[in-house]
Amino acid sequence: MTRARRAPAWALPAYALLLAVVVTAPLWAPGYLLLRDAVSTPRSYFSDAALGLSESAPRALPQDFLVAGLSTVVDGGVVVKALLIAGIFLAGWGAGRLAALLVADAGLPGQLVAATLAVWNPYVAERLLQGHWSLLVGYACLPWVAAAVVRLRAEPAARGPAGRRCCSGSRWPGSPRLVCCWRLLWRWCAWRHPVPGYVGCGAWQGCWRRRRSRRHRG
Repeated sequence: MTRARRAPAWALPAYALLLAVVVTAPLWAPGYLLLRDAVSTPRSYFSDAALGLSESAPRALPQDFLVAGLSTVVDGGVVVKALLIAGIFLAGWGAGRLAALLVADAGLPGQLVAATLAVWNPYVAERLLQGHWSLLVGYACLPWVAAAVVRLRAEPAARGPAGRRCCSGSRWPGSPRLVCCWRLLWRWCAWRHPVPGYVGCGAWQGCWRRRRSRRHRG
């Protein structure tokens, strides 16, 4: 009897990266995105809108805050393009990982099909045409969040107060566009590294609430 060969671990992420490169091929040209909602500049700043302190609803959180921080080190046009490409790549990779958990019998071919459907679909095409890069980043988090939930259900010992607190939606300021990114990030930090997770979560909330209260008093 011959034993079936196991697919290499790099096959799925490599395929997802190839799909992302093909779909986002026009973005590899030099220049800045100026397509509807995807307007990038060399440098973004920590404005009141980026910090959620303006009179309007904090719709710019956390994407403008993130871009403002990263653009102090890297060109803002490169930041937005990199986030968009990374979002599509992670969406395909995460969908394949989720398929591996839910339909393990499908093997690598099933994972590649899931990755293809996650990247090559009308929703992604429409978000690209509208310039909704932040929605695509949030979309990319969905399969990873689902996979994390599946693992938590399968491993009761992994659940704890840190994961429950950091996944609580009422504790997170900002728009729902990228809130799943923050939830996943802080949930992972609180599970794997409890001290950094709590410190980061508390620092973000404390800064936001303090600046918000000062704004109201002023």
